[in-house]
Amino acid sequence: MGVLWDKLKEVAGSVLPIAGLILLWHWTWAPLSDDMLVRCGIGTLLVIVGLAIFHVGVEIGIVPIGTHLGRAMTRYGKIALVAVSGLVVGLAIATAEPNLRIYGAQVEAMTGGLVTEMTLVYAVATGVALLLAVGLYRIVRSVALKYILVATYALVALCSVLVPTEFIAISFDASGAVTGAMSVPFLLALAAGVAQFKSADSVASEEDSFGLVGLVSAGAFLGVLLMVLVTGQGSFLDQVQMTEAAAGSGMWETIRGLVPQTMWEVLLSILPIAVLFYLAHRKALAVHPSELRRIQAGLIYTYIGLVIFMVGVNFGFNRAGYEVGSQLGSLGSPWILVGSGLVLGLVVILAEPAVTPLIHQIEDMTGGYVPGRLVLISLSLAVGGAVGLSMLRMVVPGLALWHILLVGYGIALTLAFVVPPLFVGMAFDSGSVASGPMAATFVLSFAGGAARHYPGADVFLDGLGVIAVITVVPIVVLQLLGLLFKLKARRKSS
Repeated sequence: MGVLWDKLKEVAGSVLPIAGLILLWHWTWAPLSDDMLVRCGIGTLLVIVGLAIFHVGVEIGIVPIGTHLGRAMTRYGKIALVAVSGLVVGLAIATAEPNLRIYGAQVEAMTGGLVTEMTLVYAVATGVALLLAVGLYRIVRSVALKYILVATYALVALCSVLVPTEFIAISFDASGAVTGAMSVPFLLALAAGVAQFKSADSVASEEDSFGLVGLVSAGAFLGVLLMVLVTGQGSFLDQVQMTEAAAGSGMWETIRGLVPQTMWEVLLSILPIAVLFYLAHRKALAVHPSELRRIQAGLIYTYIGLVIFMVGVNFGFNRAGYEVGSQLGSLGSPWILVGSGLVLGLVVILAEPAVTPLIHQIEDMTGGYVPGRLVLISLSLAVGGAVGLSMLRMVVPGLALWHILLVGYGIALTLAFVVPPLFVGMAFDSGSVASGPMAATFVLSFAGGAARHYPGADVFLDGLGVIAVITVVPIVVLQLLGLLFKLKARRKSS
């Protein structure tokens, strides 16, 4: 019980700043209705409780499962087994990720059904499965991550030139959505398990433990782009009739519809992991009964926590983000809009559920050499700049999403050949983690509302793409942090 209480206090300190920011907007430029304020209050409470329970479940359930499965994959030393296992796990994780389902439903609604939820999910899952298999092969064979990244992003760049512009935003946002609260802790632990089991070199093990989440993220948008090329999907901007978002039903009607739907979606996200672990336990692992009971309890905690968290986000924060963005956009002030986006990004990263597991793994794998607090501060500044840049796209004519992504990934891939290998994988993982469920719900809704009402902005081209920017900026910032560590170490040795 003491652990849960500590988690409640820790999570409250992360989530309450977002609630405070909403209140600040309410008292200044974006007054909300009483109904919406009540929704935000209830949503804040649910998010705090859900995140606290979720973090406990991840620590005693999801992380051990990922570690055990990673070791099981490499136990027999067969590359083919590792690759096939990666394909199966990738398909299971992607199709079940609740964050991706939420984003897919948003895209289906925004495109009037021209791009359906399940079409997007299956395209993303295919790309994730392929890149997860490549990523696990990389760890086993100790292939440098930077070479895999350059080849992958070169293929992404080629595909991006060949598809309609709107699919660039959809694909890059989908890559952020698939690396959600469920998949990230599992993938981090999976990579650590494979790296630790196959390598007696602790330094190589540390370096190989990071980068898998970043590769999976790249696989997601590669999958969408390839789907567009294979199906010959053309531009649909002239076919979509964007309408104002519905006001929604009453609070209790919303709760009654939201809870069973969320319970089912979260069950689907946990079930594949549980089944894979059970099969591995029976065939290869033989986990001790006491640890098995602990893992089972962790899965239950994870399920309960994630259900409460997702209900809180969708009940309170999602609609509030749209309404606040709409009112700030309607003011027509570029300074207010960009400044609000900057502040929003600074605080929203604190509530992303996958950030804490990533920071803990960074501290554990580096023995405290890279302080978690420093990583958190860097991520906060990076996401603040990313959301600010996304708002800047709305107020600066001619500033397109691909301009930001081209420069951002160009810098990121260049730095990959300069900074220590440990920071390359860490940075690409951090970019994926930063674009979690809070970004896919509150921030994306905020951007959509602002783009709809800011004069001259395009609701589709400017409203989408914010997750993509949130993904790339932390990659650059974390690698710059690695460059500073490298220079510091060089000065000490000289």
